[in-house]
Amino acid sequence: MKNLLITTDSFLPRYDGIAIFLEELLSYLIKYYNVTVIAPKFGKYKAKNFKLIQLELSNIKIANYNPAKIDKNLIKNEIQKNDLIFVNTIGPIGSTSIIQAKKLNKKVINYVHSLDWELFSKATNLSFLENFFKTIVKSLYNKCDITIVPSLETLKELNKIDITTKIKIVEIGLDTKKFKIANKEKAKQKLKLKNKIVIIYVGRISKEKDLFTLKKAFKILKKEFSNLYLILIGDGDKKEIEELKDKDVKILSTKNVASYLNAADIYVLPSLTETSSLSTLEAMGCGLPVVCTKVGYIQSYLKNNYNGFLFEKHNTNNLVEILRRLIKNKNLRLKIGRNARKTVERFSWEKTALNLKNIFDRV
Repeated sequence: MKNLLITTDSFLPRYDGIAIFLEELLSYLIKYYNVTVIAPKFGKYKAKNFKLIQLELSNIKIANYNPAKIDKNLIKNEIQKNDLIFVNTIGPIGSTSIIQAKKLNKKVINYVHSLDWELFSKATNLSFLENFFKTIVKSLYNKCDITIVPSLETLKELNKIDITTKIKIVEIGLDTKKFKIANKEKAKQKLKLKNKIVIIYVGRISKEKDLFTLKKAFKILKKEFSNLYLILIGDGDKKEIEELKDKDVKILSTKNVASYLNAADIYVLPSLTETSSLSTLEAMGCGLPVVCTKVGYIQSYLKNNYNGFLFEKHNTNNLVEILRRLIKNKNLRLKIGRNARKTVERFSWEKTALNLKNIFDRV
């Protein structure tokens, strides 16, 4: 078996799309490779059937994120031991891995989870950083042997900044057995949400997600529909969380996302930047009508009035109009939700893992 080194700047127990992506794929990749993972130490995590090296966190805080302290010699030594390097982010660990791997003439593949120049500029509200990050991203991606993207839309965005390395498309997966349609009334009763119409969001709580547009829309609609309730699931910026708090807004951090999605009626993603949005796919898997901004791959798999709705970024009135229609019409919610479920049934983590393996074995 070949030795595969995976380096990442996000990993469990930190719970986000990147960490979930790796957790799901590791269960398949360990069947084909001797896997080592280098990740930040966000807490205790017991590795099963792979070697985990955790780097202590630094005292630096960028937006709502603490990067790891970099041990260049440790990363270099692990790269030397492995046949192939898979970089799962280009934070401090990922970027150091790319640079060291090229110095050691090792094959390196990276996966694009976000448009980092958009993510960091919007997360920090510092728009002047966008061109700076484009330069960094271009330099790092062009050092890789292959760059993998989740969609054609992401590939086009990389072409705009002159990425010259070979680019392959591999969609993210979805656990359709875990995220499935369930008895909504029972799910509501279990979570003490009986007789509530529940709008839900799952993901990072940070500026680039534009959750204040969602809260504004909710507050307008709450005046019309007294049984309306908003749930925000995720971790993030403490100041932002405090500002979003409200007596009719529940903010929580939980891994039991499927239970809350099953109890919800409508999923909203008001994000300013995305590639695929795993949380949107999970909501669709649970048969929810989803209402999302026109970002990334979402624009391709989401079809207006069929499996969800698209609205313009920052447009509170547009969002209110769509939500009002869904709140008033339960049959429409059910119809759109069924179509959403049909849409995502083709997504599979096993398929994602096998597509990655095919690339790994040919590089």
